[in-house]
Amino acid sequence: MNQAIESRLIELLNARLCHDLISPVSAINNGIELIVELGDDPGGEALGLVAISAKEAARKLQFFRLAFGSARLPSGAAAGLTEARTALLEWPVGERISVSWPEMGLPPAIPREGAKLMLLLGLTALDCLGGAGRLSFAAEAVGGAVRWTALAKGERAVLAGDMAVALAGQAAVGDLSAKTAPAAYAALIATAVGAGISSAAAPGEIRLECLIPSAA
Repeated sequence: MNQAIESRLIELLNARLCHDLISPVSAINNGIELIVELGDDPGGEALGLVAISAKEAARKLQFFRLAFGSARLPSGAAAGLTEARTALLEWPVGERISVSWPEMGLPPAIPREGAKLMLLLGLTALDCLGGAGRLSFAAEAVGGAVRWTALAKGERAVLAGDMAVALAGQAAVGDLSAKTAPAAYAALIATAVGAGISSAAAPGEIRLECLIPSAA
């Protein structure tokens, strides 16, 4: 990997992580302040705010730990298709977005980089959705590989030019942003593991697809 791109990606992925965690962490802080103000009888609203926000922060941290980190479980085992599916389905998307990923049979073993690739592309698909719509994921065994698809449908769904360039692995260092960094990182991982990424855009619909070689 080009050293300049590597350094810039680290900065931008950290920026993205912090950006996505600010909201739930701030909400936790607000809830605690409200509890302190109310004293011994904080009421259900304040406690509910803390509980919901803490769960959101925990789910996002788990997602980023796998997507931006080593993609290993606390046991040290490599994350696989099952863990990627769980992390994507548990991402807090809000009430205006629905997420689905039908269960499949016995999932083929994929390298941990494959799980990272699914999460990064899933995050990219979410970013393309524009805040409202439907996200659907699917995985199927194809020979000695797993074909994974992300479909984003919504009135504001769009694959912006800078995102498409990042997915193709052609983004210049200065053109990357915290929003396109996950796509650029996915392109680097795909090249490393021999997984092809393809994208297609139509009015109100974005399709991202990759073919991930099964783990040996």
